[in-house]
Formats: sequence, structure tokens, C-alpha cells
Amino acid sequence: MKDQQALVPLLFLLLIQTSNAVAFEDETAKITATLNHYISGTANNQPEVIRKAFHPDAMLILEKSDQAMWQVPLKEYLGWYKGPKKTPAGAPKF
Repeated sequence: MKDQQALVPLLFLLLIQTSNAVAFEDETAKITATLNHYISGTANNQPEVIRKAFHPDAMLILEKSDQAMWQVPLKEYLGWYKGPKKTPAGAPKF
């Protein structure tokens, strides 16, 4: 009986550690997905993909040559990306 009682706290600690590991893996996957949305979206000129990387009310803090800090609303920032360029019909593909 004493041996079983001694196991209860150990099992509880094991359960806590396992749930922490699962939560950490889930958070890591979410961070990775967010970074991939931003990198892929900006690299491929895809505002709809970039949008997935930000909170809808996000304000980006950027730097300009004449301003140390410049706040840009997400909607304005996304407007800088016009989407992938369309290849005209009949244009050669390289």
C-alpha cells in the first residue's frame, strides 16, 4: 500500500511533464507556421498568406531612413504586396 501511495505523486509529476511537452510542441508548431506564413508570403508577394502571420489589428513598427520608428497598420502593410504577377497568355515559360 505504501509503495502505491509513493507512486501517486510520481505519476502526477509524469503526467504534468508529458502535458508540458505536448503544449511546448504545439506552441512550437504554431510559431513555425506563423513564421512560414510571413516568409513565404513576403517572398512570393502574397498578401493573403502574409495576413495569416498577424493579428487582424496588428500595427507593425518599422524603420525608415528619416524616422527611427514608423507605425504601419496591417492593412496598409498588406497593400504593399499586390499578389503574384500574372504571366501573360502565350508568354514563354523559363
